[in-house]
Amino acid sequence: MTLLLDLGHTRAKLGEERDGQILRLGAAPISDIHRLHATLNRRRDPEETLHAVSTMQGTPGDELREGIEKAWGQPVVWATSESARGEIGLHYAQPETFGADRLLAMRAARQRTHKALIVVDAGSAIAVDGLAQDNQHCGGWIVPGYFRQKDGLGMLSAAVHAPPVSPRSTVHADTAEAIESGVWKLLSAGIDAMCTRLREDVLGESALVMLTGGDAEKLQLWCETPMIAVPDLVLEGLVICAHS
Repeated sequence: MTLLLDLGHTRAKLGEERDGQILRLGAAPISDIHRLHATLNRRRDPEETLHAVSTMQGTPGDELREGIEKAWGQPVVWATSESARGEIGLHYAQPETFGADRLLAMRAARQRTHKALIVVDAGSAIAVDGLAQDNQHCGGWIVPGYFRQKDGLGMLSAAVHAPPVSPRSTVHADTAEAIESGVWKLLSAGIDAMCTRLREDVLGESALVMLTGGDAEKLQLWCETPMIAVPDLVLEGLVICAHS
């Protein structure tokens, strides 16, 4: 068995590969990282390897990884841009700065289809990446995700709860509904525009769109672009790296 860990900016997802399937073992906010440490300590097994990827950089990222390694008590196999890249062709001037999590998601998506692809990873940040049939990365964007967008409203968003709102509604009962609807509409419209641009410019109209990440379920409701939701593309990418 292989233990899998996806460390984002706000949340950590733990999974396990068993008999070719990925099983979710739980998730914890980074603010409660000690809960994850306790889980890893209990799961410590010399016969099991922990494969992990972290999107956090700099001192906070270093401290996070050190805590994970201490809790696991054994070597952790950290995915890097180099190890995660595989057959994907990049055009960055410095390919090592391309996020390993984005590469893992694209590699996992490629395992599911040979068609041109758009991969939307909806977490703390939303990454939209185009992947041509010849595995060349052909552009993309990164924008702040749902919570970061709401943070941009400061005390206005902090003072109101997040009510359920309909993607089709234009009239709202109060400020809370207007904020909630506005943020999701902004994100979904932006993603729709990005997918359209990638299809028109380089990928063609038949390009499939795969959606993953913590906000995937919500965005699938709001986006007008047809999307295939795959909850754990990053963890699937870690499995690919582990086997290669």
